[in-house]
Amino acid sequence: MTLEELVQEGEIAGLPPWEVEDLTWGEVAEVVRAHRERERRAAQRQAAIAWQQAGLIAQALTEGRLDEVYEVFPYWNEEEIRARKVEKCRRMMERHAGAS
Repeated sequence: MTLEELVQEGEIAGLPPWEVEDLTWGEVAEVVRAHRERERRAAQRQAAIAWQQAGLIAQALTEGRLDEVYEVFPYWNEEEIRARKVEKCRRMMERHAGAS
């Protein structure tokens, strides 16, 4: 890898050009490696979510039901789950009251 390529890779990894010039080639290479690893892990997370989405779509089509998002994706805390449940109940009560 040439110095120009290393500077370019460093910039892609988020290093400003003046910082690339202050670091050794090994330090820049380590920043680039860490950046690529973060990107790889982000791609893995996206793939896992896409896989789960495909399963949810299949479940909805074959079984006619769809689990709550917080049951499938573990990104909500208890307070947020409680708020979603309360909101769901509120909407159901409003629909029921409107149908009467």
